[in-house]
Amino acid sequence: MAIPKITGSGPNSRTNLKNIHSGERSFQKDLSTTHSQISLMQQALTSLGYNTKGTDGIFGDNTASAVKFFQRACNLTADGYFGKNSLLNLEKLLGHHLDPNADGCGDTGSSGSGDSGSGDNGSGDNADATIQVGDTVITTKPAVYFRKEPDGSYHMKVDKGTTMKVTAIEDRGKYKWYEGVISGKIGYLRGDCVEKYTGSTSSDSTIQVGDTVITTKAGVNFRQTPGGSRLAQVDKGTTMKVTGIKDSGGYKWYEGAIAGEIGYLRGDCVEKYTGSSGGSSSSGGSSSSGGNTGSSNDFTDIVTTTPTVNTYYPFSASKAIEYALAHSSNKTGVADPKRNPSFRETERNACANFVHQCLLAGGARMFDGWCYKLSGIPSSWDNSTWIYTNSARRKLLEKGWIRRVEHNEDVHAGDIIYTYNSSEKAQPTPFTHVTMAVSDYDSSINGCYVCGHTENQNHRPKSFIPDGTKSVYCYHVAEQLGGDGTEKAIDLTNGKSKAI
Repeated sequence: MAIPKITGSGPNSRTNLKNIHSGERSFQKDLSTTHSQISLMQQALTSLGYNTKGTDGIFGDNTASAVKFFQRACNLTADGYFGKNSLLNLEKLLGHHLDPNADGCGDTGSSGSGDSGSGDNGSGDNADATIQVGDTVITTKPAVYFRKEPDGSYHMKVDKGTTMKVTAIEDRGKYKWYEGVISGKIGYLRGDCVEKYTGSTSSDSTIQVGDTVITTKAGVNFRQTPGGSRLAQVDKGTTMKVTGIKDSGGYKWYEGAIAGEIGYLRGDCVEKYTGSSGGSSSSGGSSSSGGNTGSSNDFTDIVTTTPTVNTYYPFSASKAIEYALAHSSNKTGVADPKRNPSFRETERNACANFVHQCLLAGGARMFDGWCYKLSGIPSSWDNSTWIYTNSARRKLLEKGWIRRVEHNEDVHAGDIIYTYNSSEKAQPTPFTHVTMAVSDYDSSINGCYVCGHTENQNHRPKSFIPDGTKSVYCYHVAEQLGGDGTEKAIDLTNGKSKAI
């Protein structure tokens, strides 16, 4: 199977094992696409006891259920999306690539051994002869295998630009193999996939635990462990409070939390942050198309504070969606007749109020600074941001509960979709409306389906294509919401909602 056989035009038609391996995409529920590599996945899962009830190459409910069972067994997030971590775990159990053909799984070596090198080209080992034990090497190609033994099974694939200090050198076959440590594992890189690294891997030596760092490049990988798997890519200008510092692979790695996830940024991608991220206070404000949107003057995603986390609350996107669909309609010009009357709404002051209720339904908790004064909420708590789009967005960012994602296939049901108006007339904030995504990204509408209030919407299409000065900002809600333990769960019984 040199090239995957694909029919249809759904999300899976743009996905293959090569870009799953790279972490760019994932297979997902998609009844409109038939894919030969999904068939391979179905065969493999079924052979391991995770019955997909068919191997037709269509990713439907049965396949999604099997993927979730497999993910739980591997201690992965059971979201039903077959991405990089799921693929790597499956291949580890199989002992080989899901599609061992080079074109199928992204190997570029002509020798068929799987490393991202030039293979046996008749010239023997082309490794840099000057590399000695104690030197640092850097990978020169994407997706290089870091192997347990020379030419043996592999620990992981590492990105181009990964560095490793050489602790031993072995000759095996026609290649030199360099031993070292990556992500706490001892292994080997093949000689034709690396070169001697003479650049600087050092970072700002003044950075200490407790300082804040800021990313200095676009698309920086935020990793689960130093040099390990990627949790997310973050924008240039993203800030993080440093909670730990480690040395690995010739780099310093700074530990911290971004969007509720604990991970690491590499030292050469950040610098010490000494500026100000702006305020997040709010006041009165005036109404716009999305209702009363508040006047927080910080419209960035930059967060320089680290929330206290003593516990975590699981967030269920499906429960948030269920609430959104049940409490919204398409009746215009009035306060939504399906609203929860425990939360006071008008036809022009409701969008943020509604989305925040959906988050509560999914498992989010009210806290001081982000709450509605229901029975059981402390009277001392500040509720000034609850009905505002931007100032409440800032509270959720500062809590580490949401992170921005690209407005494309990265958007999934349960995400938050803000309308952003760059016009100077959009006052007091450019975040003029907010809705809850109740579907994944749908290429047929270049957007997703949403529910919302103010502009009452129940499963209505929301295009992501910019319209004049208007565009969208999309945010993913973390699956585990960190809190300090003082947050309040809410009983959302219609007309009788209260803190519990």
